[in-house]
Amino acid sequence: MGSFFEELRQRADVAAVLAEMGATRRRDRWSPCPACGEAVTSRADKRGPVRTWRKGDARGWACVRGGCGRSEDVVATVARAAGYPEPKPEDWGHVQAWAAARGLCSPREGWAAPAGVRLAPPVVEAPREYAPAAAARWVWDHALAVDSDPAAVAWLADRVAREGDGDAEAVLRRVVATDLARVLPVGAEVPKWARCQGYPWSADGLHDGRGEQGAAVGAPVGWRLLLRAWGPDGALVGLRARSLWTGPRHPGHRKEIAPIGGTPPGSVYACGLARALLQGRIVGPGAVLRARDREVVWSGAVVVREGGPDWLLSAGSPAAAQGPAVATIGIWAGAWVGEGGAALAGRLRAARVARVLVATDPDEAGRRYADQIGGSLAAVGVPWVWAHDAGGGQ
Repeated sequence: MGSFFEELRQRADVAAVLAEMGATRRRDRWSPCPACGEAVTSRADKRGPVRTWRKGDARGWACVRGGCGRSEDVVATVARAAGYPEPKPEDWGHVQAWAAARGLCSPREGWAAPAGVRLAPPVVEAPREYAPAAAARWVWDHALAVDSDPAAVAWLADRVAREGDGDAEAVLRRVVATDLARVLPVGAEVPKWARCQGYPWSADGLHDGRGEQGAAVGAPVGWRLLLRAWGPDGALVGLRARSLWTGPRHPGHRKEIAPIGGTPPGSVYACGLARALLQGRIVGPGAVLRARDREVVWSGAVVVREGGPDWLLSAGSPAAAQGPAVATIGIWAGAWVGEGGAALAGRLRAARVARVLVATDPDEAGRRYADQIGGSLAAVGVPWVWAHDAGGGQ
């Protein structure tokens, strides 16, 4: 283990790991404190409570807020970011796997986290109303691949069958290979904000009347399919969760949910190419994105899909990997509105998008949403068309 710790001390940047946990610069310090969660030093001192320190070769951070006073070196900080604020000997394998995935140390055989990792509350404890990006990232990191869960596989096959066209196994392979979605194990322990109708997202069954008042008894509960939400700058902002229920419809069934405030206007689903576009890493038709073991050439086109399933099937289609690629963005009600929608349109303009195909639902509400999106695009000079005026979506 000595060499692992030495690598962390040499490679890991304390400020970058603090940012990984959701901390941001507040004047000349960092906020919030990863330990106590406070955002400012005191009522009088509105600076962030966390300062970084260096003593010889050692580096770390300390909270200067009265009543906390926590101080950790870079190794302890990495362990905290990986979800182990007080790691036991058996936890260091999980910490190493987390650090190796971020290039902070070399992968080591035998150190990978074992299958079936038990989810625990995230390092950054969040109030019920809001899920910080660091907490959402932690939950995502500990969720499982879609092909490891029979219910998730069956749900995806059902969605492909409803479309009436496509190879469910091929879509599943691409969804897993491109990490578009993950799944929570049944019964996994989750943070307080990952609950709905009195049930955790990891539930699997029917509402039995317990929990929040007003919930429909007999409605399916459990929202185990996870989809990431990205901001206009391509940064992770939160998670949305989808029910894997494929049985008869129930009037009280909530198919897709998100923590209150966790996916603000301007956040969207995005495939890897779309994230690169939002991040400014590709500009103009013909731009090349190097992804894993291949190069992806962007066609200059963007398709905007309404709803998690439609986005997932479009981004996960094997056809998406053939020829010049299309950047696929997914939206939900309230995603592309106001300043958030304007910020998204501005990002597409900066990327020199050739055309945006807006594939909202083929009804009056879908038309109005498309016009709203199109208005923000037209305002910055980005060409667009409604999919149902263009003869169908991509």
